[in-house]
Amino acid sequence: MRRTYLTLIITVSLGIIASILFPYYSVTPGVLIEGHTALKNDCFSCHTIGKGSQNNKCIVCHSADKIGKTTVAGIPLTAERDKSILIHSSVQAMECFYCHTEHNGRSKQSANAAFSHSILDQQKQGQCGVCHPAPTTYVHTFTAIQCSECHSTSAWKTGKFNHSLLGAKVQQCTDCHVRNIPVDDLHKSVSSKQQCSACHSTTAWKPSTYDHAKLFRFDNNHPAKCGDCHSPAGGFKTYSCYTCHEHSEGKIASKHQQEGIPNFSNCVKCHRSGNEHEIIGREGGNGENQNGERSNADENKKRDEKQDED
Repeated sequence: MRRTYLTLIITVSLGIIASILFPYYSVTPGVLIEGHTALKNDCFSCHTIGKGSQNNKCIVCHSADKIGKTTVAGIPLTAERDKSILIHSSVQAMECFYCHTEHNGRSKQSANAAFSHSILDQQKQGQCGVCHPAPTTYVHTFTAIQCSECHSTSAWKTGKFNHSLLGAKVQQCTDCHVRNIPVDDLHKSVSSKQQCSACHSTTAWKPSTYDHAKLFRFDNNHPAKCGDCHSPAGGFKTYSCYTCHEHSEGKIASKHQQEGIPNFSNCVKCHRSGNEHEIIGREGGNGENQNGERSNADENKKRDEKQDED
């Protein structure tokens, strides 16, 4: 028992002596940065027993009003560090170790913790442009708003863009999305003057609201399946009505020839829906068939116009 106590006393004593004579090697939690190596055996130049590192010891060397202007030795910097000056002149009262740490490695970068915008006073938090130059991308050149409208202080790229901030330019989609224009057959067939907003919204690309009724109205016998009428090889500008058993090319040709209609290759020029009696723009002219009788084209046209107005 006596030997155990003696061993403990010797161990503690040696530990105390080592911490006094060689504090850097006996108690340091990690390597100091190059600028602090001269302090490696003087722990109390930064630390206070029971209180850790304190601001009053940091500012002995790093005076807040000189940070970014001079070196620790008081020598003026060749070029002042504007951002560093702005940050340290506007931080709220807090401990230096909130941003700066030590014993992490020899570089300054390894000694710095993540910067938090919360340390800035409220006025500076709303003035992003004071520290950050405005981006030169197209969309940023005409949005005279605060960055916080779209971005957060925690991450730049996770920002949510609000298209309503663009004003009149909200309809000029391709000005910003010129590299994002789809290259599928449908979009290749769309006029370059047609804006994306005709089918898509600014809140989501899908689903789209393409109004096919302007070309042909679907019904129970004509479901909205692109492949029924359009061939991928031909693109969406071309179509065929001969893919269904009711519309064989021979039967269609025979029926139209009996009616005295020689040009029947462009079906939707006359037929706006699956209703065979809904005939618009027949070659007989003025909505009359070959017997001089009025078709119901005028009534259907009026109905279409009314639907468009609604």
